[in-house]
Amino acid sequence: MRINENRLPTLLNQINKIIKVKLSNNKLIVLDNEENQNILVDEVNEYTATLDDDGFKLIFLKDDKIFSGKLLNVTDDVTFIPLFQKGYQNLTLGAIKSIQRDKFKNILLLCLSKENNQNKLLFWEYRNKWLGPFAIDTAEELILTNSSIQVDKNNNIHLLYISKNGRQEQLLHRQYTSEKKWSNPVVVSQNQINKDLNEPILLDNTGNLTSFWVTTKGNKKSICSSVANLESNIWDWSEPEVLKTISDERSLVYLSAGLSKSKPWIVFKTSESRSGLIKENNNWKNINLNNSIREMRVEGFQTHSWGQRGLGDVNHLRIWQPEMGVNQEQDAKKQVKTKNQKQLWNAGPSPQSPKSMLVNNLKKKGVTKKQASTKNGLNAKKLGDKEVIQLKKKVKSLRVEVNKLQDKYDKLLERTENLEHQFTKKFNSSNNKQDNEKSWWSKLFK
Repeated sequence: MRINENRLPTLLNQINKIIKVKLSNNKLIVLDNEENQNILVDEVNEYTATLDDDGFKLIFLKDDKIFSGKLLNVTDDVTFIPLFQKGYQNLTLGAIKSIQRDKFKNILLLCLSKENNQNKLLFWEYRNKWLGPFAIDTAEELILTNSSIQVDKNNNIHLLYISKNGRQEQLLHRQYTSEKKWSNPVVVSQNQINKDLNEPILLDNTGNLTSFWVTTKGNKKSICSSVANLESNIWDWSEPEVLKTISDERSLVYLSAGLSKSKPWIVFKTSESRSGLIKENNNWKNINLNNSIREMRVEGFQTHSWGQRGLGDVNHLRIWQPEMGVNQEQDAKKQVKTKNQKQLWNAGPSPQSPKSMLVNNLKKKGVTKKQASTKNGLNAKKLGDKEVIQLKKKVKSLRVEVNKLQDKYDKLLERTENLEHQFTKKFNSSNNKQDNEKSWWSKLFK
């Protein structure tokens, strides 16, 4: 089951506050880490969000119209206005990016529209008001992701997308300069016979642009990458490198990519599992992943340098990075901050260990931190044994409950994906059978 990224939850790092945006029963909801919540609008098909100068902007799709609105705080009232009056058919939200220009943030939005078997790549720019839409490209099919756009150190916008016309499929790169002009497209890669291109993702890696995409041939899916240097020749893309090939007819690959201490990494999700790779010393190595991470969208976190695609635990406002390391399974079980995780707890303090909670409770009761931490402290000893036991039981019980719910969710998700696969298989088989019967009857009465 392919993921619709425009329905995934989003985390925005707004100065000292984490904003969470999500869709629940097609209602657009915003929350913060202070437990404020605001249900903004219902019957939303898709949405995207980005940081603004002093707040954040929400853009959503409803009834084939795109609406925009700005909030300073989660609890604000907001009026959403349409970006255009004339309707476009079969709209899909694409990439959004904030860019600093003339002391103010401009916002770029790219969307897709399909009409009369032709797709249009539409572009808006917000400069005190929305300007657009302008058509950048037209093809039989266009593919864009939330991570198709990047801003380099010279404030140039780079766009990566896929154009399909008949049997010709091309991965294209364009640049939007500070003069506000789009360049002609450059071909990064193009398909060979019977190969499909999907999932274009772009990274800005310290002077290099790194692109990722997926090629499909039969039941084989390959994750590919290419690099261009910003200093020497941005249009000269390296020969595509195949990072991983997956052989499974049920594998629908969804890519999330980013940087970790200038090392590019890529995580790919199939219908059955997640796997990841990170580039170290010019070699791609496997990343250990735990079961608690989920696909999401993020912006404003210094530890991340992707488009909007990311990974993490959205319920705990926690974002994932590869340096969580080999021991991340143990870290998840401990539910405490490790040295490598400190920078990732942007939403406030991490869950405390029973000992830390005990010390804080005793402090509130007038026991000093030194007394509470001293083994010979009589008050700490008497209070401590009882409270530690209670806290440990409570933490253990909650962890068991979380694991049970996580297992149920994973099983339901897997069951849904399997049922969808079976349905697709039977549907295709039924269509083939009907085609054969029609062919037989046409021959009989010819």
